[in-house]
Amino acid sequence: MLSQVGVGKINAKMRAILFDWIVDVHLKYQYKTETLYLTFNLIDRYLEAVQVSQGTLQLVGIICLWIATKYAEEQRHIREHVLICDSAYTKEQMLEMERAILMQLEYRLTVPTQYDFLTRYINVGKLSVETKLIAYYFLEKSMVDIDMLVFKPSLLAAASILLAKKAESLKSGLEYNLWPKTMEFYTRYTQEELTECGGKMIHIVQQHNTDTLQSIHSKYAAARMGNAAGDAYIVKSLVSSVVAERTTGAAVVAEASGDDVRSQLLNIFLRPAPTDHGWSVDAIMGQLTSNVGRGSVIASILSLCDDGELYSTIDDEHYASTA
Repeated sequence: MLSQVGVGKINAKMRAILFDWIVDVHLKYQYKTETLYLTFNLIDRYLEAVQVSQGTLQLVGIICLWIATKYAEEQRHIREHVLICDSAYTKEQMLEMERAILMQLEYRLTVPTQYDFLTRYINVGKLSVETKLIAYYFLEKSMVDIDMLVFKPSLLAAASILLAKKAESLKSGLEYNLWPKTMEFYTRYTQEELTECGGKMIHIVQQHNTDTLQSIHSKYAAARMGNAAGDAYIVKSLVSSVVAERTTGAAVVAEASGDDVRSQLLNIFLRPAPTDHGWSVDAIMGQLTSNVGRGSVIASILSLCDDGELYSTIDDEHYASTA
């Protein structure tokens, strides 16, 4: 246990061990997701202001978790946290540490964390459940690495979304604009501005086989998490996509099909839809005058949706015009 390490200054490895343990406790006791992110925020803010010994590091961590639970969900009794630490600290020590942390932070608990930005961007991007879990994995893995503290919470969240969409694209085999203008508008970041942070996230995820801290990886490698960890691992680089995907969706489509597929699609959508659900991809392909693959048709539709000329109705397989 961290409380048995001894006395000395806290370094990046000790912080990582603490965060990994917090993730394990968070999962075991089924705390809310926002509680985890607030806990990390409280720990880092306190450690930035106060020199903590190795012997009290775990105490700081468990009390920050307790404070976060009282703020973000229902209050858990202090006895539960005494047991979590195998009675390494008394109830009185925990209450004293709670007072010290709250006073140092001046009771400022309402702060924008990576979670707040991530949930906002997920809603804007209309991410699927699978893609959302991949984004959470990238983000949580990066939060354990102390070098990632140089990036703003909003930028970390945006980079996680970009990488998750990249994983989704690689899994589906479809090429489309990973960072449409809608995401750029709401996040206030261009794809190029996310490249450095995204590259570091990829490096962190690629090191999981040699990483001794496995709580986050094990959490997202589980079947109930859709093996998000495995899906994230297929993303090796963003470099190749930044140049190509910063061109418009129309340019990507034109290269893929060799024809003005967008114009044909817009003409098709002016006609009455064959069903109440709108146009299915198969029905659209039957109306095209040129020989275009299904993947190119779907990429063209996604491009038009990004530009606001089409919208998806009922499900991801049926489309209609905005008019």
